[in-house]
Amino acid sequence: MLSLLAAVSLASSYCGLAKVQEAAGDFCGTSAGCIYPLPQLAAQGSPIGTPPTLDPQNFHVECQPTGHPACGLTVLPAVERIKARIFPVRNGTGTSAGSLISGLVIKLSSTQQVALQHGVNESYELTVPNASGSMRITISAATEWGALHGLETFAQSVSLLKGTDHNWFPTPQPFYGLMLWPPARIVDSPRTAWRGLM
Repeated sequence: MLSLLAAVSLASSYCGLAKVQEAAGDFCGTSAGCIYPLPQLAAQGSPIGTPPTLDPQNFHVECQPTGHPACGLTVLPAVERIKARIFPVRNGTGTSAGSLISGLVIKLSSTQQVALQHGVNESYELTVPNASGSMRITISAATEWGALHGLETFAQSVSLLKGTDHNWFPTPQPFYGLMLWPPARIVDSPRTAWRGLM
């Protein structure tokens, strides 16, 4: 069993690696902190101005193809859990001067549900378009398991912000900001086929 001291040391080493990568100009430099685990490929626009805003009352999620069994059984229930976690305050939040993220589209390329087992494709691609006004984030994945990883990355990218933070345009209320500046693209998959401790 891993001792508490060893676990803290391991976590410190991992965070130290992240800081080294941040200093080297890696993706770890957003105001929301790092995305863990660090994506294999990540790119975003220049973090200038106010980040895109998410409105919890008008944030819609769509899973494609419509009628895919994994959408109803795995993906959309996970979306509801993620929304409850990233939007703890649903009323009383405002918007910023940035673009509005109106929703999320999850696209599965598999034609049926896939059992989670060794060798399953868990890769995903998350994209934030470079558009003014209203736009939607896309998570493309071969299976529902990749989509779940993409949802976690998305969840880590959302922060409840004050309008006066970081010299952004003042807003009368806090707002949810996406800490990925468009155009953004993240491609990732588990680095090992099996993870565990001996």
